[in-house]
Amino acid sequence: MTGLLDLPDEILVHILLYVSHCKILQLGDVHNRLQNLLNNTAVWTHVSFSRPVPASVLRKCVKYLGRHTKSLRITGYSGGKRPKPESNITDSFFSTLKQKCVGLSSLSFHDVWFNQPVRVDSFLRLIPDSVTSLELKNCHLPHTPTREKNFLHLLNRTNIQKLALIKCKWLVCKDMIEAISNPKMQTVRFEECRSFSNISHSVVIKTPRQMSAQKRDNQEPLDLTICGCELKQELMKCLFTLNGARIHKLTLNSNKNIKIKQLMTPYSNFKKLEYLDVRKSDVENDVNFMQEVRSNIPRCEINT
Repeated sequence: MTGLLDLPDEILVHILLYVSHCKILQLGDVHNRLQNLLNNTAVWTHVSFSRPVPASVLRKCVKYLGRHTKSLRITGYSGGKRPKPESNITDSFFSTLKQKCVGLSSLSFHDVWFNQPVRVDSFLRLIPDSVTSLELKNCHLPHTPTREKNFLHLLNRTNIQKLALIKCKWLVCKDMIEAISNPKMQTVRFEECRSFSNISHSVVIKTPRQMSAQKRDNQEPLDLTICGCELKQELMKCLFTLNGARIHKLTLNSNKNIKIKQLMTPYSNFKKLEYLDVRKSDVENDVNFMQEVRSNIPRCEINT
């Protein structure tokens, strides 16, 4: 009978790809051959700690990460029925990550409680320069952002093109302005960020020159999702006036105090719109609105 260790290395490595990274280090204790196979870069190309992972495990795993690592997801302890204000990420981990993972393109943190010196205004400075996709879900970051130094104040210095911020209570309106107005952004998601602070929402400038610059053809098409957020109608109207021409997919669900029909008129601002999702909104059952959209933006698919 052929045992597991009788299989060739390439088969064993393929098997390791289906083992959770939360437990993969334990295989090294089973046999020296499995320990050696952990050094195979294929095992650490797409790394996902889908369950809360202790800092001690992360410290052991970091030696296997490198320029071959393309995506990384880390889950902390601030989620679930019994959340803990316990951090498993340190500034030294960020320093090592930035130094070693020069090819990392996707970075995701779920339920992570960050402690000092990792702060709202310094977070983007800590991640690898190669990251093009960033997701934070239900994460805690210390320090209330100021007008000059909100979370995304350094966004234009990064290579991020896809951004998802979910259940993040420390965002301010300026963060939404920075994300939607950045010309290289391709995907922006704000979900269940209910308590947006109104700090510096007045920084949206509406001069004719800036409106013309915002509508340049060299901007990336934008897939925009805003769900379960509490925002100012005036702020959203201004942002849509400046950036509507580049939005090709738009999802607006369960947003408090937002009147979608007013946001979208004139419809000529959304000439590139191909998909519109307005479920659980004030126009969900508005037949006249649907007809107006189909009449003014014929190629737009509407999901209600």
